[in-house]
Amino acid sequence: MTRNLLFLCLVALTGCTSSPAKPADKAQEGGIKVGAPAKKTLRRVVEQPATVEAFEETALVARIPGEVEKVHVNLGDPVKPGQTLVELKVPELLKELDQKKALVEHARAEATQAAASFKVAEASVLTAQAHVRDAEANYERWKSECKRVEALVAGKVVDQQIRDETIYQCKAAEAKVESAKALKAESEARREKAKADMATAEARIKVMVAEEGRLDALAGYRKIVAPYPGVIT
Repeated sequence: MTRNLLFLCLVALTGCTSSPAKPADKAQEGGIKVGAPAKKTLRRVVEQPATVEAFEETALVARIPGEVEKVHVNLGDPVKPGQTLVELKVPELLKELDQKKALVEHARAEATQAAASFKVAEASVLTAQAHVRDAEANYERWKSECKRVEALVAGKVVDQQIRDETIYQCKAAEAKVESAKALKAESEARREKAKADMATAEARIKVMVAEEGRLDALAGYRKIVAPYPGVIT
């Protein structure tokens, strides 16, 4: 009886001395991960239905009538400023622009010709002025000769025939002066006409260039471009 009691006491003592299981060990045995506590920022994300609208929206329209020839973008495409979006087909406008360009070139050619004519007329005036000076100098010489011959005739140094010939030469020289002056006046008139033609040609160029610029600006509207960076909607 004593042995049995002693055995039971030892058994009871042995059971009391075993270490108890830790909670973390029990949690890991149950498939739960554990770790040391740490400070973290928690974020909550809430999803709600919404509509995204552009900060600025611009409706692009063509400034001139025409058929759509090319479309370079699609819905949702990002675009840059100045990028061509749509091209219009305007054959009549482009044809008229080509005609105006041809007229401008023709007007410039006329202006060049008018300037050349003015230079020729100016040279003719200078030549006519020189002829007038030469004719006047020759006339003055014959007038002096007439006076000298008159004195010689009065002194009976030369006969009347020499006097008549001298007077004839003097009158011929005077006629040449008048003819040279007439040619000078005619040359000056041609110069003034050439100058007026040159001014008219220059004015015509300005008108043609302005008309060409207007049509060129209209032709530029055949391309619809993006005014600022954005997305096609």
